[in-house]
Amino acid sequence: MSWDAVRGQSRASEYLRQSAAAGRLAHALLFAGPPGVGKTLTARLLAMALLCEQSTDGQLEACGECRSCRLMAAGNHPDFLSVACPEGKSELPIELLVGSLDNRGREGLCHDLSLRPMLGRRRVAVIEDADRMSTESANAILKTLEEPPAYALIILIAADLGRILPTIRSRCQTIRFNPLPVDDVAELVLTLGWTESPDEARASAEISGGSLTVAQQVLDPQLQAVRKALFVQLDKSRLEPFTIGKTLLEALDGLGGDTQRQRTNARWIVRFAVEFLQNKIRAACGEYPAEVETTEGLVRAIERCVDAEEQIDANASIPLCLESLAGDLARLLASPAAETRRT
Repeated sequence: MSWDAVRGQSRASEYLRQSAAAGRLAHALLFAGPPGVGKTLTARLLAMALLCEQSTDGQLEACGECRSCRLMAAGNHPDFLSVACPEGKSELPIELLVGSLDNRGREGLCHDLSLRPMLGRRRVAVIEDADRMSTESANAILKTLEEPPAYALIILIAADLGRILPTIRSRCQTIRFNPLPVDDVAELVLTLGWTESPDEARASAEISGGSLTVAQQVLDPQLQAVRKALFVQLDKSRLEPFTIGKTLLEALDGLGGDTQRQRTNARWIVRFAVEFLQNKIRAACGEYPAEVETTEGLVRAIERCVDAEEQIDANASIPLCLESLAGDLARLLASPAAETRRT
C-alpha cells in the first residue's frame, strides 16, 4: 500500500515525508480532523514505512514485501501497538494505556512501548479516539509523552481537537487533516462497494461533510428509507405540518436506539431536510438565475434547520424540536418566496 491510497491529504503526507527525510519527525504526533478522512490510514502507512526493513527515513516508503511489511499487512507486527475506544464505551479505558489497577505500569500500551523493538529499530504506537481519553487516562500517558524511549513514535488520533488536554497537545506535533473533496468521497463509496448507484454515492458524498465514515452511515438502508419518505413529504405542492411532523417522529421511532442514538438520528433527519432544500435552490437558480428572490423562503428554511440542529445538540426535547421544525418548514415553503416560477 502506497501513500497514493490517502486521498485529499497531500499536505499532511508531504509534511510527514519531509520531516522524516530531514530527521525532524517528532516523537509524538497528533492527527486531528473529522472522522473518515484518512487519519488512521495515514498512521498505518507511516508505521509501515518506519518499520519496513528496506525503507529509509529519507524515502518513507514501505517495500510491501519484507517480513515486517507482511506482518503489518497481516495485523500482527510485534512492534506496532494500537488501542482504540471499545464498542459501546464513551471513554478510552485507562487500563488499555497503563494496565489494570492490580498491574498498573506492568501492562498496557505504555508498558509495551517501553520494551525494546523485537524486529527492527523502532516501535510505533497508535492511540485512536484520543479525544475520548478521560483526564485520568490523559494524565496517565503524559509521562510517556514527556520521556519517550528514543526508538518510540506515538501517534494520537482525534476527531475533536478541543477535547485534547493542553498538556497533551503541547507535547505533540499537531497535523491537521481536512474534509475530503466530494468527488473523492463519491468515488471511494463506489470503489468500496457500499452502493452501485453513482447517484446515491454522490448524494451521500454531498451530505457527508467530507467524511467517508459519515457517507457510509448515510447509506444505511434505514436512513435511506427515512430520507426518501421525508423528500416525498417536502416535495408535495401542499404541505401539511401535522403530516410532516408525524413522518419525522415515526422515522425517529423506527430507527430505535438509546437517547444519544436518537439525537444522532434526529440530526440526520434535519440534515436530510437541508439536502432537500439545497437541491431546490440549485434547481431554482439553475432554471431562473436572475430571480434569486425565488429562493428566499428556501434559504430561511435552511436557517431554521440549522437552529433545529443546534437545539438538538443542546439536549432540547427531540419530539418538540422536530414538530416545531415541521410547522416552520411548512410555513416557509408555502410562502410565495419559496415558490419557483413555473412555465
